[in-house]
Amino acid sequence: MIANTEVAGKTGYLCIIENDPSRIGRMTRALESLRLSYTPIFFEDSRAAIGWLEANAPNVGIISLDYDLYRPGESMPWPGDGMDVVEWLESSAPKDGSLPMVIVHSARCKTAQMMENRLKKAGYRTGRVVPHENTLWIEDEWVHLVSTREGKDDVPASEDSELEKRIQSEILKFQKR
Repeated sequence: MIANTEVAGKTGYLCIIENDPSRIGRMTRALESLRLSYTPIFFEDSRAAIGWLEANAPNVGIISLDYDLYRPGESMPWPGDGMDVVEWLESSAPKDGSLPMVIVHSARCKTAQMMENRLKKAGYRTGRVVPHENTLWIEDEWVHLVSTREGKDDVPASEDSELEKRIQSEILKFQKR
């Protein structure tokens, strides 16, 4: 777990499950300028994230979730993957409807779509970002989703459709590679 210290005025958490140091650094820098009401907290493996969520889920406003949490060539215990977190979220969704927004940020298009579909079926509000151009997507799309969705139940359909067009465009670019 990589935790930021509590900041006065913060009302909850933005739980980010990501293991790439360059992405974590870029996300941290991008979030500093947003003045969110959530404290960002990072996890590099699914087990640690699930353990923390079990104790803190009611205070989480947004979850941002990657699928691939392993690092090729590293000898370490299996970190699990984003689908482990999705399965936990499905099985532990509170019945009162107080679900956090979940952003899936994964380059594995089919798996990311499956994760998003399962989350929607369980009642979660979702967003999706297809990583591209190294880490530029963080400022281009991810920050937009985090800032527009923070604490909001509804985003105008025009924003959703515009985002969906960008996602589909990135998927097509990725599939042509």
